[in-house]
Amino acid sequence: MKRVLLIAFALLLGFVINAQDPHFSQFNASPLTLNPAMAGKVQCTYRASVNYRDQWNSIPAPYVTYTAGFDMALMKEKLNGSAIGVGILALNDRSGDGNLTAPNIGLFLAYHQRLGSNSLLSIGFQGSFNEKRIDPTKLIFPNQITAGGVDPTLPNNEPFIGDIQYFDLNAGMHFSSIISDNFSLNIGTAVYHITQPKESFLNDPNNKVYLRYVAHGGFTTTLSDQWTISPSALYMRQANVDQLNAGASFGYHTDEASVYFGTWYRMHLLTSNQSNFNESMLSSVIALVGVEFNTLILGFSYDITANSLSQANSGRGGFELSLQYTGCIRKTRNITQCPTF
Repeated sequence: MKRVLLIAFALLLGFVINAQDPHFSQFNASPLTLNPAMAGKVQCTYRASVNYRDQWNSIPAPYVTYTAGFDMALMKEKLNGSAIGVGILALNDRSGDGNLTAPNIGLFLAYHQRLGSNSLLSIGFQGSFNEKRIDPTKLIFPNQITAGGVDPTLPNNEPFIGDIQYFDLNAGMHFSSIISDNFSLNIGTAVYHITQPKESFLNDPNNKVYLRYVAHGGFTTTLSDQWTISPSALYMRQANVDQLNAGASFGYHTDEASVYFGTWYRMHLLTSNQSNFNESMLSSVIALVGVEFNTLILGFSYDITANSLSQANSGRGGFELSLQYTGCIRKTRNITQCPTF
């Protein structure tokens, strides 16, 4: 029975992965993958960030995603609080028995316009070079299945064209504001794969990367001298898949450090008529704990499968680590705060 569930689980992943880009549960802790307009929107001058995600490591071929990024704000003094943001991000995603890997590197350019004394309106662009690789020798094809079993030495007779390479373009907008000493908010939107590049190992001209639409936002409000709460939400749509993350984190703040903990609920909605899976099968609860020491922020989260798929992945979801370091070349800070978690 467990083997049947694993097969069904793999098929379900096929629907989702075919339609979705890699993403992080700690979306606010991965600003360069969340929205190109976030590049250079830092508390001081520059930010270095690392994110790592290991998903469903109980199945034979888990999904692993990791990124390393650097971005900074330029010309704050000359632009009177406005700034130009630049950045670079390297990402690699690995999945499947065929060792499907998808490395890419992106460059960012953003502009942050000061509005009044406590608000910023940002627009940003990302150009990326993408590659996808697969090892056909680790896969089994119909031609290799015989009456006596599987013979991997037989030719697969598939017209593989080798690695896929293409250029892609993404864009986004973001608004943030400090309304009062006790309340700040942010909201953003982005669109990915504007060029809709073709992507096929079998040279299928009709197989392209679908547009991905993103909307996200949240606010932070003070509960007491030491406590804050930060509700946030993320919505994404790509092809026939909708994803919604919604939840909140609490922050406990002292003069030396801040500690965060919170939960989010993530739900995938499959709108394809070709899928008979129950929508509730694609849901999980995300638990997070994080700590901030002045310029260093470290976060750990774990996805808990919240439906019948827990039988297939042995109750294991996915865990993430995030690490951010912000630094100052000059002691000029932004007028608005970016979300932490």
